[in-house]
Amino acid sequence: MKLAPTPVKSRPLRAGTAAFFSLLLMLSTSCSRLEGWGLVLWAPEASGIDQGAVLAVEFKSNISQTWIVQVPGSEERQEVELWRLSVYDNKRQAQEAAEAFAELAWIFAASRRDGLVLREKPEIAADQVYRLRLDEPIKLLRKVSGARVETGGQELEGAWYSALTSDGTSGYVYSNQLTLWDASREDRPALTSDKPAVDARMMDIFDVTWRPEYFSSMEASGKVDLSRYQTRFGIFTDPSRKQLRVELPWFSKAYNYNNIEQAADGSFILQPMGAVIYFSQRGDLVFTPPESDISAAVRRAFQAQTAPLPATLATTTADSNDAATTPAAGSTTAASGGTSATEADPAIRFTFRRQTSDPRSIIATEERRRLNVLANFVASGEYFESLYNGVLVITPTGRFTWMNYETLVPSVIAEGMGDKGEVAMDLFIHPEMAGTWQGAFTLRFDTDRRKPVSFVYRSDQNSLTLVPVPAADIQQATVLRADAEKAIFFMRY
Repeated sequence: MKLAPTPVKSRPLRAGTAAFFSLLLMLSTSCSRLEGWGLVLWAPEASGIDQGAVLAVEFKSNISQTWIVQVPGSEERQEVELWRLSVYDNKRQAQEAAEAFAELAWIFAASRRDGLVLREKPEIAADQVYRLRLDEPIKLLRKVSGARVETGGQELEGAWYSALTSDGTSGYVYSNQLTLWDASREDRPALTSDKPAVDARMMDIFDVTWRPEYFSSMEASGKVDLSRYQTRFGIFTDPSRKQLRVELPWFSKAYNYNNIEQAADGSFILQPMGAVIYFSQRGDLVFTPPESDISAAVRRAFQAQTAPLPATLATTTADSNDAATTPAAGSTTAASGGTSATEADPAIRFTFRRQTSDPRSIIATEERRRLNVLANFVASGEYFESLYNGVLVITPTGRFTWMNYETLVPSVIAEGMGDKGEVAMDLFIHPEMAGTWQGAFTLRFDTDRRKPVSFVYRSDQNSLTLVPVPAADIQQATVLRADAEKAIFFMRY
């Protein structure tokens, strides 16, 4: 057996149509004209036509959607579906195409799972054009360059191919979930237990790139916190290894499963660890890890990172800000990143949305924004001198030098931090603070970058005012409070 069986068969000429086509062939032959020359992409089963052969094409029927071709080495004509050939104006073009196709001419593939997607372009975010059934054969046409396919920042083994299905649909597929074989040398491999099949009900989790829900919120607001918005965050799957990995700023865990069971409520349970997945009415993916994986630190971080920012700062104090980041007992927080736990329902749920934009583009845009803010900040001068708090130099390259700041040790700057480091315009201010302060930034000393120092600022051509901001007054990269009584004044030079 040389070729994979296909539900679309070639059709021999029927008695009625044979006479009709014979007349057409006589007319076309007498005029010495051909429709063109065809390269065989997927030969009809038991047709005597080889993969990658170049054939003379004599006639096209738009009614039956077929070509009439000459079978090499004989006087026989055959009726072949249009999609099985790539037709060229002359023989030289067809032969050049055949040479390029030769390496893959006999290479077929079959889907190792139900629902594997062919896409309009060789990239995961491209539109779907076809979903393969489990073990469905396809014809690989050529290997192409395409977007990187990864899970959690790690590139998956495989390559993008242009492919053809047995109904003539063409698209692009990544080979990670395909079984390939050379039909000129071997029979089609049987589907075996070591090549996992995935139920079609779960195919979206494997075919879609899922990102934390808060990614969408940051993109919509234009306030992107790069400490939480990174390509390594999301839920990533590898059906070949039967592994699902959750990566969040406050949680990191890989789950190896034996199988996925559907519960009566429609959710899916990863066995044997018991993690639960379900899809919300909005189409989001909600993941509930086993309670044993949720430590007290994870719970606190989750609640702090997903609690909504206060709409007003009228009553915000250092104490109330702490309360705002930790939901009261019995309350439920529906915010970016998931649904918080309550005393009645202690489960922590992480919510993910389909990736609709390129995170790398969002990150690059945010990095440019920060550089522009920094450039504007130092446009009127990079040298700042304070009567009591030393000399601060900030450059547009993102470096700073701060000398003679001893009066701020240890209340603002820890002891032994040195005098050089990096500055990042990585903080935002609450809208109610915009009338008083222009922005906020973070200094990270080279000596110990784990001890950042944050400030809100107000500046003009001649002066700079800084107010140190403790970590308790910053929520999700947004400054909620600044004590003006702690202001540090500089003259700009």
